[in-house]
Amino acid sequence: MNPLLLWFHRTGSPPNFDRFAARWTPWCFGIALILLIPGLWGALFEVPTDYKQGDSFRILYVHVPAA
Repeated sequence: MNPLLLWFHRTGSPPNFDRFAARWTPWCFGIALILLIPGLWGALFEVPTDYKQGDSFRILYVHVPAA
């Protein structure tokens, strides 16, 4: 059997997936925080204002991905 398919098959087992998820959750959370900070800064402070809506348009860069 293909090693990649075998890995997917083993990871699909609930006990194996729980171990896999427990190992990678802190790393993924840390990477998400590192990427979230510059993303919020850019969306709220670096994006130019809209010519009709002004500063209130910037909240769409936060609201739409969160929805």
